[in-house]
Amino acid sequence: MPTTCRSCCCSVRSGQQVLMCCVCCDLVHLRCLPVSYEEANVLASQSQWECVLCLAKKSQEEEEQLIRYAREQWMNERLDDLVGQVMALQQEQDNVGHYLSECSSALRDQSRQMDELEKTVEDLHELSKKNSSSCWTEDIQPDPPTPIGRRRSLDSLKPKQRKMTLHNLGTSSRTDSHKTHSMPKMSMSLGVLISQLIIMECS
Repeated sequence: MPTTCRSCCCSVRSGQQVLMCCVCCDLVHLRCLPVSYEEANVLASQSQWECVLCLAKKSQEEEEQLIRYAREQWMNERLDDLVGQVMALQQEQDNVGHYLSECSSALRDQSRQMDELEKTVEDLHELSKKNSSSCWTEDIQPDPPTPIGRRRSLDSLKPKQRKMTLHNLGTSSRTDSHKTHSMPKMSMSLGVLISQLIIMECS
């Protein structure tokens, strides 16, 4: 325990009015304090007294504590602000992701529609080619001949022969032989002529 006054460095004697700091336990004469006599008596009546140094230190600590508290408060506010910005950015990112998902879905739908349209166009093109080829084939190939038309066609291909009868056989033979001098005269029997006429009529 100190026995000297911290202010005047004098030894403390019995009967002197002194104050002892409750923090650092230093002794200070009442007369050494820069206060009035009444204020000194008030200080002496206090059960706990703190010296100037301890008060200054305490004030400094309180000030530092206040500064630290203010700094923590500012950091908390700043952190809350940053958290709010991050949440807003996250929400915006989610909205952008949702929008991109919708755009991707729309693009897939359009791509599927384009594929369907291309397939439809290809089918129509193939159908058009088939129709054009079938029309061209129908134009080229003639209609199947009917029995009458077939007979007429065959008749048109046969050399035209002049029908002869027994009545005008001699006359026509003489006329044809007279007109075409290159044909030799032939003597035919009546049976041969009749058989030739029958063959010509049947053909």
